[in-house]
Amino acid sequence: MERVGGWWRRSWRGGTAALVGLAGLAVLAFGPAGITVAARAYQQWQARAALAAGDPPGTEVRDGPVSFVVHALHCGEDRERSRFGQLCELKIEARNDGAEELIVPGPAQRLRGSEGARHAPVRGQPEPFGTLAPGQAATGRIRFDLPTHSTVTHVEVHATAYTRGRAVALPGGPLPLPVSPD
Repeated sequence: MERVGGWWRRSWRGGTAALVGLAGLAVLAFGPAGITVAARAYQQWQARAALAAGDPPGTEVRDGPVSFVVHALHCGEDRERSRFGQLCELKIEARNDGAEELIVPGPAQRLRGSEGARHAPVRGQPEPFGTLAPGQAATGRIRFDLPTHSTVTHVEVHATAYTRGRAVALPGGPLPLPVSPD
């Protein structure tokens, strides 16, 4: 037993140095561009995996004590009301299946894009669902301001800002934004 311990004490520094050297060679060979490409590929893989695992719109999904139904997502260019060029509106229903009254935060809902982008709702909107008593449901609309080139692949619904959330896929993409007088 003494011989194995002695061998380990003599060799661990050399093995660690060899691993650090190989990592350094990899960085030199691929450089920052290679690391960026690998990170972007990982984000795209993550977005495709979430889209594949997502439920279709109109299906009831549950996150924590709240059940959600994503009814529709409408997107379109709107240079007058949008800061980035594309305005999206999510129509979603939330039902409190828990035993206590709660507020489902609108800012916790997210749109996800094909490049791994995550888009938060426009700030300053009123809470879309209000306070929900146990068993109560409400339908709300949440607005998002996205860059014109963004492609939305799915919606992440969250009961709170701290829950894992559930993905709802948008396989055909969003519907056109209806023209409204406001």
